[in-house]
Amino acid sequence: MAGTIRDEYRLPALRFSMQFVKREPFVQIRAYYGRDKLEEVSVPAAEIGINERLSVRAYQNVEFRLPRHHIQKLADALSGRTDLEAVWLQIDRSAGFLAVVPWERLLAPVIPGAILRIPNFLVDPAFIEGPLEIVICASAPAAKEFYPVADFTISLIERIQQAVVQGTDIHVFSDRDAFHSLRARFAHGGETLPHRVSVYNPERAGQFGSGGSEISESDRLQSPWLRWIETELGGRSIDAVHFICPGFFNSEHGSIALARSPIDNMDERWSHFVASRELCTFLGDLGAGSVAFGAPYGGIWSLGLRMLADELAWTRPGPVMLYEARDPIDAVAQAYRFLFWENYAPPPGRGELMLYCHPRRLERHAEAPFLESPTLSTKSPGHEWLQATRQQLARSTIRLKDREPDSAEATAMPKRSPKSSAELSWARTNQLAVEQAWIELRGQEGAVARGAEKALRFLSELQNKYLKEQD
Repeated sequence: MAGTIRDEYRLPALRFSMQFVKREPFVQIRAYYGRDKLEEVSVPAAEIGINERLSVRAYQNVEFRLPRHHIQKLADALSGRTDLEAVWLQIDRSAGFLAVVPWERLLAPVIPGAILRIPNFLVDPAFIEGPLEIVICASAPAAKEFYPVADFTISLIERIQQAVVQGTDIHVFSDRDAFHSLRARFAHGGETLPHRVSVYNPERAGQFGSGGSEISESDRLQSPWLRWIETELGGRSIDAVHFICPGFFNSEHGSIALARSPIDNMDERWSHFVASRELCTFLGDLGAGSVAFGAPYGGIWSLGLRMLADELAWTRPGPVMLYEARDPIDAVAQAYRFLFWENYAPPPGRGELMLYCHPRRLERHAEAPFLESPTLSTKSPGHEWLQATRQQLARSTIRLKDREPDSAEATAMPKRSPKSSAELSWARTNQLAVEQAWIELRGQEGAVARGAEKALRFLSELQNKYLKEQD
């Protein structure tokens, strides 16, 4: 799907893929302008820092690098076709080997302007109007390096509030050690309207026990952290979820690494891991279209977050963001403004973080829309397929119960707005399910596939129209 988006929107792009020459792995990087291939380089994987094994031991002291003459060759090819306001990265599947590399950071010295990643879904984004609903989950597991959870979280919240000027409603879930500092800082729900902050008491998570220390491939909601968050929100619709924590990975999967429980952070050997399938269930339950990961420090533990972000980008629609403590926090704020401000804002520049997003995020800046709004006819080859899909979604979509959060320690919980109703949660969950159907079309060709693609675009626009009317 990324290739289709690149072609359809005529994006200046760099495509990364793995190839083998006499059993030796190479990274092939090709420069494109839409369909037109402009240049190609091939770099030994070992020269970049990619190891033949994906393990913590193999990557313990890795230093990624990309020869400058290769980057310059690609940049020169692109500069002849575009002003390079933004260069898009198309990262092919590679069982995680390409995912661990911070390509944006390696390209930034030569590529001017923004560096964004092409998503793997065709559906256009739903532009959010009105206050932004965010969940922040922050943890410093004892098994990993310490960092000041409260300070990191407060800094992030302040930057988001400055960036999203139409207002925010932020729900904060943290370790017990950070809770009191966060509650004191946001004792009155934040400083001024239209921003509100609610800090939840981790003591209420005790009923969910401790989380496991293995990377699970189950899609069942098992994490005490995620179950606590979902219970406290009580069916509230969320726009974005932001995790501040280290990561972990094995030879197959990346994960976030949290304390074993919000109230139990004594295990110095193992953290609690949550991988992509369980996170997808959680994000779907909340109706969250976006997810962000903040690595509190660089090094080996941020690689797990990179692998996790890559998996999510391939398995569910919606923006995916990742940054490290070494990245400027103002770039994170700029990314929030770019993604969620009611008016146009430019994307973060100079490869300061990793961001998967649809090119229509730039549409408000364009002089003319990228695409005309499609229409759907009952004679369309995809119409019959659409009707079957809608029936399947109606049977499978989770409908969340409408009940108020009852946390005695949540501070300054605002009165529920129409945006937080169960009806809107249902609509947004349906929207995500429709978007998931786009992914299932990946690789299919022919008239039926094209018709189905057109049908889904039509249905997605109806969903977006409904959500806009409800905001």
